[in-house]
Amino acid sequence: MTRMPGTARSVRAMLFAVGALNGVAAVWFTVAGVTFESGALGLVGAALFFFAAILSGTLAVVSIVIASRFAHGGDGARTGAVVIGSLIVAGGAVGMMTDRGAWGAGTVAGVLMIALCAGRDTRDWFDRPRP
Repeated sequence: MTRMPGTARSVRAMLFAVGALNGVAAVWFTVAGVTFESGALGLVGAALFFFAAILSGTLAVVSIVIASRFAHGGDGARTGAVVIGSLIVAGGAVGMMTDRGAWGAGTVAGVLMIALCAGRDTRDWFDRPRP
């Protein structure tokens, strides 16, 4: 198999999109933390924004690194994509419960990412012999 199957390319594109969106979210959380006006919460509110920025930034970097490893194959990249998909599903599920379904798209994307990684074509791509 010399060409990456469509299912693996789809997961790769979704990982790049997740990385880009989380990078934007990390910048937004950082700006919100810097401009946060302390009131009743004091510095706790700003610290929560910075914590969210660190989490979003980490997810962005890991998603982009895993997506770039898709071309080389290997079970580590596929396992990483499943872990990222699971994190997206968990975050989307929590968001759906607290924000009246606004995070449903994330849950669907995470489930789709996991399902595509479990497909036969994707497994064959990652299990192929490499030079």
